[in-house]
Amino acid sequence: MQDLTRQVGEKLPMLAQQGIDLDGLVELKDYKISEVNVVGVTMPCLDRIKVAVRPYSVPAKPHWVDAAARLLHDMIEARLRVKITEDCVRVFDKAVATITQRVKLFEKVLIPRAKANIKKIRIYLSDEQMQAVVRSKISKRKHEREAVS
Repeated sequence: MQDLTRQVGEKLPMLAQQGIDLDGLVELKDYKISEVNVVGVTMPCLDRIKVAVRPYSVPAKPHWVDAAARLLHDMIEARLRVKITEDCVRVFDKAVATITQRVKLFEKVLIPRAKANIKKIRIYLSDEQMQAVVRSKISKRKHEREAVS
């Protein structure tokens, strides 16, 4: 948009001239916004845009009106794209906030809790293994006594 504004200033300084009515020369007729999935976030995306230039009398208007119409067309399209891009940034900011909350939840709560549970499970399995060894030795001694008797 800044580039288009600069172009208008460079190419069409005569726009400052009074008496040339350009109101309604170019207007946004229709546009369609679709949704696109970007890394798991649903984002708006400009599908199509229809900008119309109102018919005007070429002999009655100055020669630079054609260039002004093209630049106005480009400016309308650029403004719509900027608006949609701002919406995308808003959606991404919200997604980043949600992801940050989830990361903090995992880092501060769930991962430490899982590590503590893993430690308890290892201790339990170690105790069970020692008990199994002890039972095995007791059983072996019983069999040896029975075999001797």
